[in-house]
Amino acid sequence: MIGRFSRIIVPVIAVFTMSSLSAQDISFYQFRKVDPSKIDEFIKRETTYWSKVAEKGMANGKIEFWGLFEKVSGGSTESPNFLFINTFKDIDEAMKGEMWDATKVFPAVPMAKMETNSISTTTNTILTALRNWEQSPKFTKPEDVKFVLINYHHATDPDAFISLENKHWQPFIKEEMAAGRTAQLAWGNQVILSPSAGKDGPTTISIDLYPTFKDALMPTFAQDSKLPMDGLTELQKITNAPRDIEIYRVVKVVAKH
Repeated sequence: MIGRFSRIIVPVIAVFTMSSLSAQDISFYQFRKVDPSKIDEFIKRETTYWSKVAEKGMANGKIEFWGLFEKVSGGSTESPNFLFINTFKDIDEAMKGEMWDATKVFPAVPMAKMETNSISTTTNTILTALRNWEQSPKFTKPEDVKFVLINYHHATDPDAFISLENKHWQPFIKEEMAAGRTAQLAWGNQVILSPSAGKDGPTTISIDLYPTFKDALMPTFAQDSKLPMDGLTELQKITNAPRDIEIYRVVKVVAKH
């Protein structure tokens, strides 16, 4: 589902076996708007055909992760309602788009029955690089995760923000997950490489993975958990706007096990 780089650069959050990824890996987040009357067909085509194309690309070592996610919370009714995430070790190889030639995987199926450009609109694409990742011992396979919460941070100094997260939040959430004091299954952060955020746009993102929608909608910790308040205060000092939060349902993931 990308072959047409403009089409899917696709799809993050890479995530789901993010622990196997490295700081050199680059992820494409592609946001799509799909009319409600076409959602079923859109999902059918993506999961029937393009996920299989991604599987072949993964077997050939060209892609690290492919995921399709449907937004269930956040944004307006006019905002994109689907997100693709693709992660590559070799971004230049990805730019060629050759791995997205679906006719090589499904030679007997007309492209008109597989493509989804005509039934969706790409609204935005961002490129990110992984900076850190922690996951719960309970998280053993991609199917454990049903919902993904994405935080878009408006940091005035992205590198400093990431460093503070790694100093204060990473050890906290790692301990909470290991001790079973939260339902959260994983956490990671990424810096946005492109496009440049300018004055008001997000500059980093953090990812939270959950087993249920309720857990993602109302994240909780144990009563005896001690939040790193000093660190959170430091983070607030280098942000110029509140974070934006979106929650996505996992539709389909292709990842290394």
